Amino acid sequence: RGARIYCDYLGGGFTSQGWKVTVPDLTNPAYKNAITQALRRANLNSRDVDLINAHGVATSAGDAYEAKAINAVFGPAEQQPLVTAFKPLLGHTLGGSALVELVLTLLCMQHEAVLPIMNCDQPDAKLNMNTTRKVLQRKLRYVLKIASGFSGFDAATIFGQADG
Repeated sequence: RGARIYCDYLGGGFTSQGWKVTVPDLTNPAYKNAITQALRRANLNSRDVDLINAHGVATSAGDAYEAKAINAVFGPAEQQPLVTAFKPLLGHTLGGSALVELVLTLLCMQHEAVLPIMNCDQPDAKLNMNTTRKVLQRKLRYVLKIASGFSGFDAATIFGQADG
């Protein structure tokens, strides 16, 4: 029908802790498991991912939970793909956040640009993440969008550049 194909959906991973409504269980590996499932379903390894668009809710518990999962799958900051987050730019739209952030991530892929985490001048070193603090020009073959929702629902989706 002549529609432009922006990317290929390669795989996803989804887990649920069934935990408290607004606070993740920091000891539960569910988020890591969602990311691992997505990589497996996409037939990729952690070194293939060029950019992670994190949930980035900027709470102590949320950021610690997310950093723990990213570190478990990708290793320390120097081995990780670039990590960005768009809530500081767009706000938190609750249920719509992941979709709006995914659209922006795919536009980054199309324009070979990585946007920084706005107002993240001094990231918490304890989180050990490869956070993006300035606009970068990069070819992005594979991007990972992760989200951690209410009641411990965790999602990870991987998209690749469209063929042709």
